Amino acid sequence: MRFVRVIHQDHYDSRLGRFQSLAFRPSSSNGGVSVFEYDCAIATSSKICNHINIFYPHVSGQPPIYWVFDASALPEDHDIETSPSDRNDACHRDIKLSKKLAEKFFKQHASFPDSFRICLTVGESRELSLDDLRPDSTQK
Repeated sequence: MRFVRVIHQDHYDSRLGRFQSLAFRPSSSNGGVSVFEYDCAIATSSKICNHINIFYPHVSGQPPIYWVFDASALPEDHDIETSPSDRNDACHRDIKLSKKLAEKFFKQHASFPDSFRICLTVGESRELSLDDLRPDSTQK
């Protein structure tokens, strides 16, 4: 099973040249990392970028950036809970794992920029590039 994590541009650290580990940190409110199921999102919204724009515009920033990863790569010490999102996304899940395991997982599996995608204005996406994160960049 694949999951999608919405990543906000503000979590990019230009000094480090990567996204900060807080981009995959468990929530202080429920202890889960908020994600949604890839296949469910496709079935619901036809495209990942459409799904983000429908259910997560308040989380994503513009244009949305996201990371797709396989659940089989998660550390053994985790739980996946079906949980409602604040916008009633039936595909939403919370991955419950410690802050330390979450940071380690993100650093090991989310290589910048190859692991990330950016949504285009037509609902499509492409690989993220460093130019996309510069303040003066424009969507191509």
